[in-house]
Amino acid sequence: MVLGCRSSVDLWGSVVICPTMDHPVSTSKASGVFLFIKSQFNSKVNGVDFTIGSRKPNTMDQKESVPTVPRRRAQGLGRERILEACLNLATGTTPDALSFRKIGKELGADPTALYRHFADKDELLLALADKVISMGMIGYVPAPDWEESLRDLMLRIRSSFLQYPQVATLAALRVTGQGGELQFVEAMLSALALAGFSRHEAALVFRACGDFMLAWTGFSAGLLLLGQKSEQDDAAWVSSYDQVAEHDFPLAVTSVREMAAVQDEENYQFALELLLGGIAARLQH
Repeated sequence: MVLGCRSSVDLWGSVVICPTMDHPVSTSKASGVFLFIKSQFNSKVNGVDFTIGSRKPNTMDQKESVPTVPRRRAQGLGRERILEACLNLATGTTPDALSFRKIGKELGADPTALYRHFADKDELLLALADKVISMGMIGYVPAPDWEESLRDLMLRIRSSFLQYPQVATLAALRVTGQGGELQFVEAMLSALALAGFSRHEAALVFRACGDFMLAWTGFSAGLLLLGQKSEQDDAAWVSSYDQVAEHDFPLAVTSVREMAAVQDEENYQFALELLLGGIAARLQH
């Protein structure tokens, strides 16, 4: 209501008398004004009742009601069920497969329900990365030979991550600080202690091995997410070198097909053997 108005009528059930400062209205006169206004508005227009005191007209009254479809509710929603749904989504190469909207759809729940179990998306993704590490550690048994244990650990965790490439790209950069990661770290350090490394040397070797495995696995996951574009890049590598004069770069031009033909997994395992051989050589010194 605007200040200074003489009166304002609310057609949906009330009349408000607002006297101006210079013309106060008595109680009896206000009552008379109210009765006059009420008599003017106690009517129906086009079948709609405007009688003061009646409810607000609803245009839907004359229409057939439309039944609402109840939203599907997720039963027994918990952290493990959420993580399982994330793993189902992470097996593919769809961009942004782990958005809260897509996770909620997979669970049949409102995306905001995830916040009851995880403070934010970062906490969810770290828990997911740790679950993948835990899955990779299933069935691990330390070998009598330290080198074999390291090889096994660095192959099995990589393999587990590459089943979920979108999780692998995250894990290459983060520390989960949770049970799966702790299992992996403890197993690696146990193998290095068995080899005879001091605590300081074992820490250096562990960082070299862990960073090597995670970084390369993140790179490999990126190739999987690229799909056919990765193969197209290899073809472009060869075709671009074909345009270079061989006498200027004879080794690069003549070797490009062999280099482009090397598969990522073959390359990883070759590099892993080089790394393990270097560790063994350092131990002998």
